[in-house]
Amino acid sequence: MLGISEESFVCITTGCAHAYKRFDFVIGTAELVAKALPDSSVVFLPVGDGPAMDDLQRLVRNKNLEDTVRLLGFRSDTRKLLPAANAAMRAFR
Repeated sequence: MLGISEESFVCITTGCAHAYKRFDFVIGTAELVAKALPDSSVVFLPVGDGPAMDDLQRLVRNKNLEDTVRLLGFRSDTRKLLPAANAAMRAFR
């Protein structure tokens, strides 16, 4: 699925890529996990499109998290992705 190995731990979140949905928090969490567990194969999948997408893509690049965070944008098959996840994440302000 999406080029992610079956051994990976997959964390998914869905919503509009808007500041109030806090995809930046998900990216920050991915950064902490990557630093704490550099040999882990944890992959974060934020699913959704919106006005913050360019900023989020830039944030992922600036933090060198391209292998850890996959910004999937809008997907019509989100229901098919959910069973492949090991965890779901929801951020609040």
